[in-house]
Amino acid sequence: MARMSLIALHSELDEGYGWTTAIEGGLAKRKVNPGALSRWLDRGWDVVGGEDRHGKLPIERDLPPPDIHSPKFQAVAERIAAQPGCGHIVFCEPVACHAWIRAVLIEYGIPEERIAVMNAVSTDTNSRIRIADAFNGDEEAGVEASYDVLIANSVAYEGVDLQVRTCAIHHVDTVRGATLASKSAVLVSRVSRSLPRRPPVRPG
Repeated sequence: MARMSLIALHSELDEGYGWTTAIEGGLAKRKVNPGALSRWLDRGWDVVGGEDRHGKLPIERDLPPPDIHSPKFQAVAERIAAQPGCGHIVFCEPVACHAWIRAVLIEYGIPEERIAVMNAVSTDTNSRIRIADAFNGDEEAGVEASYDVLIANSVAYEGVDLQVRTCAIHHVDTVRGATLASKSAVLVSRVSRSLPRRPPVRPG
């Protein structure tokens, strides 16, 4: 994602936060092209080795704990808190945002145990299927849903069925907008008839 797209989601997203550093900070590592090195050095990153076979340089920085809040995250949390009792899907590509959105949702009164996260870092294929099943529940078998909110990125586009309890879809970013819109259309068209239907929500 381009820098402006990143900071539109969260003011510190372009500082290099990831899934493991999003809440408490910590040592972050990445590889960058030499042409982009100066802007990372200006932010306190250090070069820790020579160029690899792809011509990239390894850099690292001990990131401080960030402010988790963002207007977009808070707008989503307000909408979810206002419509309890059904399934909400929050689409956002960067995994650091998943940790931040979850933390903001908890601040807005959503129980932590009712929030699931699905991305390539925190879940494997089997875990995603398990999460989807827990998100849907099984009314015929008398199994209640375990999750009310699912925060996900493109790993949820294929291979998981999230249609049973979905009442609202929140697009936090605009990555792969056409794909997101297509996914939303499928989910929204198939949500349970017993739940109120709402169009996909994109926070301002």
